[in-house]
Amino acid sequence: MAPLPPNSTARYFLDYETCGFDHTLVMRAHGTRDDEAAVEMVVSILDALHDLIFEYNILGWRFQADTSDVSEELTWTGATTYGGSAGVAFQTAQYLDFVGRSADGRRVRAAFFGATFSEQGDDYRVSPTEQPAVGDVIGILNTSDPYFVSISSEIPSWKNYANCGVNAYWRNKVR
Repeated sequence: MAPLPPNSTARYFLDYETCGFDHTLVMRAHGTRDDEAAVEMVVSILDALHDLIFEYNILGWRFQADTSDVSEELTWTGATTYGGSAGVAFQTAQYLDFVGRSADGRRVRAAFFGATFSEQGDDYRVSPTEQPAVGDVIGILNTSDPYFVSISSEIPSWKNYANCGVNAYWRNKVR
């Protein structure tokens, strides 16, 4: 399958800080631009993840049109913080990663750093049975059209689990 350029779809970027480090959530979108609906989509997921993430401090919200390489600053209308207590630096590498695949075979992911549970260690798969909030997020993602689409602008089917573990890049950056 031939790769597509990163700017194949419109994208929203949520810039946030958790456990002392900055991260960015990327949400691909298609169709008519609706900034407020996009905020609501991200807020619903962050609210569902409340008990599974350390405190998120929202730093910014941006939009980048398809075929553009420049993002524009938007006003974030959600809360300024989400999640539980503040974490320490090494916990920024802990993640929850929701993955899916579109009908044309393109992989999709939504990654959230600063996950609160790490006792499973690296490369653990969390089911909705183990963590009901995972099921809540999967339900939101499965009804998220026109958001969290694939790079080819297709609606994905999301896996019925979340991957969790420690991201090697962030683990090494914190060291």
